[in-house]
Amino acid sequence: MVLEQRCSLQKRISVVWTSRTGKTSFTQAIAGLMNLNICYLNLSGDRLDDDSLNRALNEAPAHSIILLEDIDGIFVEREAVNTQ
Repeated sequence: MVLEQRCSLQKRISVVWTSRTGKTSFTQAIAGLMNLNICYLNLSGDRLDDDSLNRALNEAPAHSIILLEDIDGIFVEREAVNTQ
């Protein structure tokens, strides 16, 4: 597990584990303990572009955890674009 935190008005924690090891359950437990909302953002959708990602992140409510699901899926298409 890798935890990363940045000091500012917002805190960023990166949880990196292998598949099927409880990252979402861990996030739900932390949100419950801290009384925070969870905003699920699935990055593997085919209609997601830079503008819609930026809009979704900016529109997330205050006091929320933004859970980025399938983050590795966005890099596959980027590789394909770079090779053309």
